[in-house]
Amino acid sequence: MPDELKSPFKFLDSFVAEDIDRYFGRDKEVSELYKRLRSNRVSLVYGASGTGKTSLIQCGLFNYFESTEWLPIMVRRSDHILTSISQSLYDTYAKKSVNTEKVSDNSSLIPETEDEELASLNWGEEDNAENLLSEEEFIQMDMAEQFETLYYHFYRPIYLIIDQFEELYTINPHLASADKKEDKNINIRQKWKKEQIEFYQQIRSISSYDKIVVKILIVMREEWLAYLNTFERFLPSLFDNRMRIEKMSDQKISSVIQKTISFSKKKNEFMPVDIQGEGTIDTILETIRDKKDLSIDLIDMQIYLQRLFEQADRKKEKKEKIINSELVKKNTMETVLGDFIQQQLQLVEKALVDKWKKDDPDASLEALKKKADNVPLEILFLLTTDSGTKKVLDQKAILAHRFFQNRDLKEEDLLFCLEKMQDIKLINAYE
Repeated sequence: MPDELKSPFKFLDSFVAEDIDRYFGRDKEVSELYKRLRSNRVSLVYGASGTGKTSLIQCGLFNYFESTEWLPIMVRRSDHILTSISQSLYDTYAKKSVNTEKVSDNSSLIPETEDEELASLNWGEEDNAENLLSEEEFIQMDMAEQFETLYYHFYRPIYLIIDQFEELYTINPHLASADKKEDKNINIRQKWKKEQIEFYQQIRSISSYDKIVVKILIVMREEWLAYLNTFERFLPSLFDNRMRIEKMSDQKISSVIQKTISFSKKKNEFMPVDIQGEGTIDTILETIRDKKDLSIDLIDMQIYLQRLFEQADRKKEKKEKIINSELVKKNTMETVLGDFIQQQLQLVEKALVDKWKKDDPDASLEALKKKADNVPLEILFLLTTDSGTKKVLDQKAILAHRFFQNRDLKEEDLLFCLEKMQDIKLINAYE
């Protein structure tokens, strides 16, 4: 059995539609969310960090819907939320091929509109590429026209899914352009607020469309719910259909681990894993449990299981990796997370050097490495209190620190590091 076989554990990646065979533990939540979305124009999903909200959508929900039932548009805020929505709408519109997967014979779903019924009959017909609007033509239309164009192109209800919505309140990408002359006198805070208000206005308009079916799903971390007060003034129904994703119980997490182990033995592309010894799974749970609130973070679980997988011995006669209580005892959560953080900080540091080298090919590589040395680590220190909790600082406060002044770090460099650190789960959000 070749060593290049994949780990059955997801590590830092969210589950996506193709992972449905190894996605366990959220059947009830997926079913409930499906029903809520079908019966409401606007839905709000929230929960603590590490509860698997993105996986619930990208894997669970994407497999629960029949392909002809919906047209999902996944959006992350990026530099500007409305720009990102328009770009995602166009990217979907411009696809040259569509999913013509047949609805299962035992489907009892009833089309919500005559247009949806028409979609179930005519789905699969594609427009000639020559008849498609160009990207420039599409983006220049107002958003209502963009949604209508997309709807009548595919004849399916559109589901606008905005993931990690807290980024609208925690990231100020407008700082990256603040050094440009044309932006010199712009009040950055006002620009950020303007983006938020324009988004609220558009969502209010979208939610009241009567010509086409557009549904909206907002997904966010629960500690940022208070920031939705202004949004609620524009959309009073915002909290009417809200769903909290709870942390998994010990029993459910234990079941998820056992099912993942069984999955690894059935799929040829994955390295089979076996957990040996009575109580080994219980020992794993106690090792990764948060000592303050006694909960278990699913991201921490995946990081820890991946570490055990990497260190597990191969049992030659069965050609599988063995995880036992001795291996678990050798790997404390503190050690595993410490090693993980160090590795990820090195990746961010390298990415920063690569960015600078791309911007200035003639720059000395050694000088750039020296300039980037420990920059991500210092950022992490400034965003963490002595007790290990998150400290909220804006970009200007971080750059005012003597370390970064000595390195001549620009706001766009800091923003680049923060986004990279968020992508690899080193930080969850920042302001």
